[in-house]
Amino acid sequence: TSDKLDSFVAAMAEVDILEVVRSGVAGISRGEKILSL
Repeated sequence: TSDKLDSFVAAMAEVDILEVVRSGVAGISRGEKILSL
């Protein structure tokens, strides 16, 4: 959720993050299935 992402970004504030992109929901299959574009 957005709240979890906000918490993660806040927790990582002390680390040198070069870029954060909030592009929306994304899903990637695991296992034998592959993500095809």
